[in-house]
Amino acid sequence: MNEEQNEKLRRLAEAIKKDLLFWGMFDKGIVHEAQLSWTAISLAGVFRNEVFDLLGKLESIGIISNPDNATWPTYPKDSTGKEREIIEEGIAMEVSENKLRDFLEDKATQDDVPMLKNKVSLTTAKGMGYLKFYAKGPKIEIGNVGTRKFRLLAVLLDPPGVAKTVEMIFEAIMLPRDAKDSHLADSYLSSGRKVDLIDYTIKELQKIEGLKGKIKLVYLNNKKSAHLVIEP
Repeated sequence: MNEEQNEKLRRLAEAIKKDLLFWGMFDKGIVHEAQLSWTAISLAGVFRNEVFDLLGKLESIGIISNPDNATWPTYPKDSTGKEREIIEEGIAMEVSENKLRDFLEDKATQDDVPMLKNKVSLTTAKGMGYLKFYAKGPKIEIGNVGTRKFRLLAVLLDPPGVAKTVEMIFEAIMLPRDAKDSHLADSYLSSGRKVDLIDYTIKELQKIEGLKGKIKLVYLNNKKSAHLVIEP
């Protein structure tokens, strides 16, 4: 697969993981039946005519399987009939959570991202978020758990050092007021606007006492993905 297809495959795999997280089924290490909704597919940035091709690739490496042991249906050009109903109602599948985790964490399928050598953790107390270096390090106040700052660290440190797409990062830090942002609504300007908001949030984090000179965001693939670098 080319780079674009591989990126979409990973985004679809992330969407499946989020679906399982929503239903509280992830991290059991067993196979679960799940139904991936069209909403989740849309958020993954995958077009309808690509869905079953990508699902077939995930099936070929053992991450998902068709519960009926049937081949994935081809998306009908006329958008009619039973296959149309399958797409609208969601796609039933069985998911191997261990294999899904391995795929998303496999360095061979990611950008070349160095893992954080130092243990970093996020904690919360009474609605406030804190970052700690090492188990016995002091708590550094980040802000309310609903702020972009805390949510940005939360997505980039889950798990630490692993690259995420800009789409995934921005989805995690979106605020209600973003719905009124005309640049985000513009298909030509939205990508740049998302990067701008992510960059602004990183700069706000870099102003926090205890994080100055210790945190930066590194972009990859022409600013399509990024990972966090922390140097305590």
